[in-house]
Formats: sequence, structure tokens, C-alpha cells
Amino acid sequence: MAVFDTLRTLNASGSKMPVMAVEIFSDKLSAPICLVQAQQDMRLKDANGTTRTFTACGISISLPERNTSGFSDVSLAIGDTRGIAMGYCSQVVNNDGTANLHVLEYLPGETTPVYKLRLSMTSAEVTPKQATFTAGWHDCLNRAWPKRRYTARHFKGLRYVQ
Repeated sequence: MAVFDTLRTLNASGSKMPVMAVEIFSDKLSAPICLVQAQQDMRLKDANGTTRTFTACGISISLPERNTSGFSDVSLAIGDTRGIAMGYCSQVVNNDGTANLHVLEYLPGETTPVYKLRLSMTSAEVTPKQATFTAGWHDCLNRAWPKRRYTARHFKGLRYVQ
């Protein structure tokens, strides 16, 4: 099914696919790591407007599943053949820091992102060849609602929204 979605997007875009990138950063480390879904490294602007070299790698982003918990998590898989994400995550853990990430989308030939999304990383599975991250935007203010989640159980009108 994903192949057909990719082909539809490719046909609709006139044979030019958007470029996806991920910027992983921590409050304890000075420089983020920047990764791009491409065949070669690219010079692009990050979420703050600073031009950086994004390292080429394979990136796969899965959409969140529908559930009634009130949380939505995105899974990202990064083909990390150079071990960059593994080294960065080890540094974050050693410094007792938390990691966040930006998902960035660029139009072909552009260096400024047209779409950016900031996510809080909730878990990571890192090996020397691949890194899998789970991140969500439910923790935007670094806290969750104490008692009432935004679910159909508490907000009855959600049941009728499509």
C-alpha cells in the first residue's frame, strides 16, 4: 500500500518528491545531528534557519495509529550505517539529557523547510546500523492533562467528527 501512495505522490508532483529530513537535538549537547533522506549529503537550513550539512541516510516515518488514549506517537526509522545517531544518543544518555527532534520537509531544489514539526522523543532503539525513535507531540508543554484526556469518552462530540 505504501508503494501505491508513493507512486500517487510522485505522479501528482510532476516527478519531484519532497525531501524529508530529521534534526535530533538535546538540551545538554551543543550541536544537533541533521539527517536527510537522500543519496548524498545536502546543505539545508535547519528549523532555526541555520545552514547545516545534513547527512544522507534512509529515513522512514510512520503515521500514528488511531486510538482512544489521547496520545499520538510517530515512529521514525533511520538507516544509520555510519553510527551517527547511535553516538549522539549515547552522548545524550551519558549527560542525563532529554532528546527532541524536528521533522522537516523541503521542496526539491529549496534549502528552506516548508514544513517543520517539533516532537518530544519518548523512546529509542539504537544499534550500529539502525535507529528507531518514537516521538510524540502530546508533551508539547512538558506535561499532560492531569485527569481528562481529549477522547470520545470525555468529549462526546468527537464520536461524530470524521
